[in-house]
Amino acid sequence: MLNNKNIRELDKPEFSTTELKKLLKLVSETVEKLFDVEGVSVLIFDPLTDELVFMVATGEKGELLEKARIRKDEGIAGFVATRKKPVIVNNVSEFPVFSPKMDELSGFKTRNILALPLMAEDKLVGVLELVNKRSGEFRAEELEHAEVFSPIIAFSLENVKRLNDIKLEKHRLDEEFHGEFELLGISEAMKSVIELVEKVAQTNATVLITGESGTGKEIVARRIHKLSARADGPFVKVSCGAIPPTLIESELFGHEKGSFTGAITTKRGKFELAHNGTIFLDEIGELPKDMQVKLLHVIQEKSFERLGGTRRLYIDVRIIAATNRDIKKEVVQGNFRDDLYFRLNVINIHLPPLRERKEDIIIFAKYFIEKFSRELKKEIKGISKDAEKILLSYDFPGNVRELENLIERAVVLADGPIITPELFPQELRYPETMAVSGTKSITLMEIEKSAIIEALKRCGGNQSGAARILGITRDKLRYRMKKYNIK
Repeated sequence: MLNNKNIRELDKPEFSTTELKKLLKLVSETVEKLFDVEGVSVLIFDPLTDELVFMVATGEKGELLEKARIRKDEGIAGFVATRKKPVIVNNVSEFPVFSPKMDELSGFKTRNILALPLMAEDKLVGVLELVNKRSGEFRAEELEHAEVFSPIIAFSLENVKRLNDIKLEKHRLDEEFHGEFELLGISEAMKSVIELVEKVAQTNATVLITGESGTGKEIVARRIHKLSARADGPFVKVSCGAIPPTLIESELFGHEKGSFTGAITTKRGKFELAHNGTIFLDEIGELPKDMQVKLLHVIQEKSFERLGGTRRLYIDVRIIAATNRDIKKEVVQGNFRDDLYFRLNVINIHLPPLRERKEDIIIFAKYFIEKFSRELKKEIKGISKDAEKILLSYDFPGNVRELENLIERAVVLADGPIITPELFPQELRYPETMAVSGTKSITLMEIEKSAIIEALKRCGGNQSGAARILGITRDKLRYRMKKYNIK
């Protein structure tokens, strides 16, 4: 018999764990003991495939069921999920919708079932099944007890899934988005961009962002996502030009186990991961022609199949694409499909290069000084007028990204509270001399790499000592060593 003490056990802190699998296991084992049944199954509803997935199944044959899938309208679990109402079946052989499929899979013999939907805010999360009462039959009283704590399980599952999604997204952003900067600017061009971004964010319109490399296209995409109704959903970035043509389909749409050599597990694609959120297709101009056709189909149908799969997955995803190419020219030359271009270019946001909005340079420079001073634990208050003049006289072919690297280098090398011209590379301070001498211009990355190698040499390869010389943390040093492939 259940009592209030038994039910309160579900409120223990261990049930708030963010490990979804562990939580489900704990809940199922507790329910199995409380109701004296042979097995408990927790099925999660997958809206992409319209299926129920056995996430946890206890009992002697339980592990054989885990990860098995059934249609949402299949069997007693499907009956409950479709009607969103609980049911007691004390003789499954006489129940018309009972399916022996899971019994055949596990070798388990089902006699009776108590099943109820797991609902969170009127949304189906899954189904809870209590299988085979050890003594007697299931009674209405037991259904009442189950209905007391089933909302707790449902909301716990929903919250854990959301929390895990947030943590995974944060980790991914930390890995992929080093060097983040704000959408800043006082130039008329940037004011227009910021205004358009705020308007577009309130819609679900597809957006194409154009502009040279380093102008901040990803920042614009993230800002649109952050200001949209999808802000709580995932933001998934795909660098189309960085993925080998042979892997692009699997990367975008996923693949089923065994669909090709090396596919040892089922993999979810980027579109699937972006469900209820935003997918950012960077370098869209690099997408192969055959994949352009498939992308067009996904935009039109809002569905796709994994590579090697037969199930159609339905998605709700906002698409933002970006390119540094002249995409209209690519269409004329036959390198990019015109129908896909028109689908992507519903709203166009063009980011002008930094050389065309020089009034924004000092704004960004001060922002980066503050950012890197905070990261490197340095007290740098600002930038001298002479240093500002040097920045304003430079065209920044690498745009904002180049300015960011330049300021980071200056902050690393600075001993005083002000960024001065001496902290900039020689080709910035003496462009005429460098041009006359014919000296080959070197990049900021080459300068940074050389500084790291020199510091490591001085310390005999000791990373902690080299980090102290450079004025950065050991983790920052190791990140840059990996970035520049310094062994």
